[in-house]
Amino acid sequence: MNLIVAAAALVIATKALDCWTTLRAVGPRGSAETNPVGRWLMRQLGVARAVAVVFVLSAASTIALAAIVQSAQGTTLQWVYVSVACAVACVQGAVAHTNWSGRWNVVTVRVLQWHRAMHALASRLRHARASINGGNGAT
Repeated sequence: MNLIVAAAALVIATKALDCWTTLRAVGPRGSAETNPVGRWLMRQLGVARAVAVVFVLSAASTIALAAIVQSAQGTTLQWVYVSVACAVACVQGAVAHTNWSGRWNVVTVRVLQWHRAMHALASRLRHARASINGGNGAT
């Protein structure tokens, strides 16, 4: 097994742990989900279906990207893939640990800060759009 396959397997395994622990941590409507996009998806599809969709899309894109990188000439792209995949796996593992233990860690505190910043940006964009449209809600 080469490093690209191992890195992809690590990303998929930690995503599975993240999804499994998310199912038990977010509640029936996904209200405890800190990612605003994930929370929206959970409200649209239901928690279990949204988690399954996220897992399938993540696994498929991980496998496809690994296959592309595997066939690429040159080692720089391959090392970049392995490095980024390991970083993603670390974040997913940290999130799974927080979901499981209920305790925040240094990684998940940063992820929460990023989610809050995304939410604030989305709110500002909605407000700006409403101002441009005269506050009538037209898009």
